Amino acid sequence: MNHMFAVEKGYQYIPFSNEKVFKKGFEVPRGLIPIGSPRFCEEARGKVIRPAYFPEFLSFFHPEFEVIYNKYDLDYFSVEKGSVFVRPSDKSGRFFGFIHPKEYTQQSAPFIAAPYIKTQKEWREYVGDGEVMKKIWLVGRGDFPETCIVWPEKFCGAVDFALDERGECVLLGNHAPYYPSQWYGDGKEDDIFVEWLKRGWSYLNDSL
Repeated sequence: MNHMFAVEKGYQYIPFSNEKVFKKGFEVPRGLIPIGSPRFCEEARGKVIRPAYFPEFLSFFHPEFEVIYNKYDLDYFSVEKGSVFVRPSDKSGRFFGFIHPKEYTQQSAPFIAAPYIKTQKEWREYVGDGEVMKKIWLVGRGDFPETCIVWPEKFCGAVDFALDERGECVLLGNHAPYYPSQWYGDGKEDDIFVEWLKRGWSYLNDSL
């Protein structure tokens, strides 16, 4: 059998018919598409990809955010803005996002922080080669809000949006197309996920 996907051992995933399981990303031979944690996928690629939570072309939907290089500045930013949501700015998945100052953390800088947003609804758009391949509700139901975004032709990502308390659309964050590798669709649409992974891996290797 010709394998297409390299799956990290112990990682939750949909069952692929042409997969092979590996313990470490650096064991993955070239030509296979990795599925697993950010560390596993980056080991397979041989390069760390800096998070791009807020791409410039989506600036209309950006919350106010700041890259922060020490905890003192993080404290100051939260005094100015109130509760802020914090993620690593240097490496995807280095730690889970947290709300500061509500949630104490021992995590180290650099951070990227934005005011914590109370939302009505949240959804994810899986974009592959500039095409929205699938939208999935994270919080809420019904018709998806129309964003009228012109996606760059080769762009790939898992892009999270929300409606805030005023009903305005805001970008929660863009994720590289290997992360999150988990799929929130139902089993009837796994073929969309597979195609998104293929396009995303090509995008990462050709564009970044």
